[in-house]
Amino acid sequence: AGRGLVNDIGPTAVIRIKNIDVVVCHRMAGNGDPQLYRAFGIEPTLYQLVVVKACTSFRAGYSKFTDLIFDTDTPGVAASDLTKLEYKKLPKTFYPWSSLEGYVIGNVMNGRV
Repeated sequence: AGRGLVNDIGPTAVIRIKNIDVVVCHRMAGNGDPQLYRAFGIEPTLYQLVVVKACTSFRAGYSKFTDLIFDTDTPGVAASDLTKLEYKKLPKTFYPWSSLEGYVIGNVMNGRV
C-alpha cells in the first residue's frame, strides 16, 4: 500500500545508543514499510530485532524477510487489544467486545440470513 507515496515526516534523526538505532521524527505517516528505515541508512534485514509502531499495516512489508512477528499491546489507537479502547456506541453483539460463544454463521441467500 502506498507504493511511490512520498510522506513528509518532518525533521528526523537517527539516534544510536550503543548497538541500538532509533529513528525519531516530528510527524509519522505510514511506518509499516521497511523503506522508512532504509531512507535513513538502516537496513532492517541486518538487525536482530526491528520495532515498528503499527497495528497491522507493517505485516506485508516485514513478513517478506521474517516469520517472527510479535504483537505488543501499546496504548493508543494502534493497540493490539481492541477491547481496551473506550468505544461508547457499539452494538451489543460486536466482536471482540462480545463473546462469540454459541455464534453460528448463517447461510446468506438474496441478502437474507
